[in-house]
Parts: sequence; structure tokens; C-alpha cells
Amino acid sequence: MGKIVDTYAENTPASAAAQARAERGVVGGNSRGAAYWKPYPLTIERAVGSTLVGVDGREYTDMVNNYTALAHSHAYPPIVEAVTKQVAKGTSWVANNVWQGELAELLIERIPAVESVRFTNSGSEAGILALTIARAITGRNKVLMARHGYHGILMEYEVGSFPGLMPQWRDNTYLGIHNDAESFEEILAEHGDEIAAVVLEPVMGAGGVFAATSEFLRRVQAAANAAGALFVVDEV
Repeated sequence: MGKIVDTYAENTPASAAAQARAERGVVGGNSRGAAYWKPYPLTIERAVGSTLVGVDGREYTDMVNNYTALAHSHAYPPIVEAVTKQVAKGTSWVANNVWQGELAELLIERIPAVESVRFTNSGSEAGILALTIARAITGRNKVLMARHGYHGILMEYEVGSFPGLMPQWRDNTYLGIHNDAESFEEILAEHGDEIAAVVLEPVMGAGGVFAATSEFLRRVQAAANAAGALFVVDEV
């Protein structure tokens, strides 16, 4: 491991310098924990297609695609063209716009299960709103999720990663085992009247990129429905 780290440091001195500079103004030198690793993360200067170019001039193949959110790769020409046109027209105002309605129509047309949508600024915001809605509808407070799952920065969602959280957050979360329907069914059978929502990733991201089986999802959904809890699918 030491040799690997030494080689990395030899090849990326500009990234080391960029990280040191960022740390003078940004907590930890990075506003995205998933993009940090020791001894320091790469600093990327530009990207096209599946190729990343670091500040040291070295090229890398992007195998992450922003954790699947970047479906069209980097600098995809139609997206660059559309964004460039819109920037000239303005980017943000406190009023409605026609494009969100058009996008909603496309999503509803393409995805049979979607009847209506609410756009958010991040996955964390969507996860927070989903649990808030579930709590308002059910009058319950607790959530059931998979251990090592990730649904955003709400403290109840962080219990699986940070078990030392304060009790008022930790005690609001039950943890099942990904792809083990029985573990979820048992928790719902015993504590279902406390649980507002069951939140699951069809493909667990931060926990290791593990796909859920169809049987697992169907069984957990059925158990959630029987308990009167909302079944929330968190998919990027």
C-alpha cells in the first residue's frame, strides 16, 4: 500500500497543492465527502465523454458517472447547447417556468408508475421531504431502511453509518438487511405501528452498489403496506 500511495503522490503533485489551498477556505478542503480519500483526492480540471483530466494533466476513465446521476457522460453536446442557450435567458427567478411542466410530462409519459412529480435540488432534499410526507400522512415518526443504505444527510438516515448519533435520531431508525426480506418483515411485524416509511434503494449505492432482487422489493413493499407504512423507493 505504501508504494501505491508513493506513486500516487509522485503523479499528482498539483492535486496535492490544490487540496492544500482548498483547505485554507473550505472545511476539509472539500464540500462532498464521497469525493475525498487519503492522502488527498484528485482535483479534476475538465472532462469530456468518459475522460477526466486532472490538474496534473493526467487523464482518467470515469467509471463512476457521478454515482449514476451523469447518465449522458461529460460535456454531452446536446446538453451543452441547451444549457448555453438558457444561460443567456437567465437561470433563476422566484416565479414559475414552462420547462418544469414539460419535463414532468415527459417523465410521466415514460415511467408508468409515475403519476405526478415534485422536483428538488438534491437527493438529500428529496429524501427529507419523502420522510416528512410519510410522517404527516401516517402520524408516525420512525423509519425503516437497510443497513449501509444512503438516503441523504437527514440524521435518521445516517444511523447505519454513524451509530454514535444522539438517541433522538438513532432511536427513530430501524435497520434491516439489504436483500433479506425476512429481516424487514420481522421488524414491520413487531414495530409496524411506529414506522412511517420504509425507504429502500433498488440499487444500493454508497453501501457497495448491490442491486435489490425483485422478490425482495415486492415482499418488503407488501409488508410495509400491511403495516400502513409508506414504501419509498430511492433511486438515483
